[in-house]
Amino acid sequence: MDRPETDLDTNDAGVTGQPPPPPPQIPWENRKQIGSFGAYWRTAIMVMFRPNELERILDTPVCEKHAKQFRRVTVQLTFVITLGVLAVWTVRTFRIGYAPGFYLGKLESLLQTAFLRMALAVLLLIGLFLSTRSLEWFSSPGDLDPTRRGRAISLSCYACCPILVVTAVGALVSLAIIMTGPAGDMITPMKAINLTWGAIFLAWWPAAVRAIHFTTGRNAKRTATAAILLPLIWAGQQLMVVLVPMSVVQWYLMALSLP
Repeated sequence: MDRPETDLDTNDAGVTGQPPPPPPQIPWENRKQIGSFGAYWRTAIMVMFRPNELERILDTPVCEKHAKQFRRVTVQLTFVITLGVLAVWTVRTFRIGYAPGFYLGKLESLLQTAFLRMALAVLLLIGLFLSTRSLEWFSSPGDLDPTRRGRAISLSCYACCPILVVTAVGALVSLAIIMTGPAGDMITPMKAINLTWGAIFLAWWPAAVRAIHFTTGRNAKRTATAAILLPLIWAGQQLMVVLVPMSVVQWYLMALSLP
């Protein structure tokens, strides 16, 4: 004689077995309960160290609007932190101009260099913003249904978190070098900043490739193609935002020099 079914024997779909586990929760979507700061870093830890949990986004409801807000916060804070470090560096450079034996010509040269670095950083940050959108090209192939495509785009947005994580760590190191280094030293801080900029893409690349691997159904060919093309696309976007303004300025100066 068959025993009666209990609540543990069937789930909502009428399939015999244990009840299904609750869908994974993205911490960022619960930021009202746990706070924006904690929600961001919990999500970052999930993306960078527990990627398999993030893959389940493709099979569970997720808010694309919240994911894009996560990406926007990542880029905005990266802008603020980077420009803040350069601003501290510029102020310190200006302050050492009052030191004994520091002549005005050298101060002007240092400040001019700092200004050019600041302008270059702004252009590179714009290129970084464009790069965050490139993941959508690979993460949402046309053969996905609209619902799954939206979830794929959400996953690509969350995969951008290494940008801010590396920026924050690099900013702390750069500030320590700027504040404790010898007055007038511009080479060491620039090395730290340049290394941070390169580390951003090195840390972001595996997270981006993982996201594409998940969203394309673990398609090895698409993943390999994206892994090769992404660095080329990112480099092209960086060059584009730097070279175009420089060309415009150069042509403008040439026009002014004409009789």
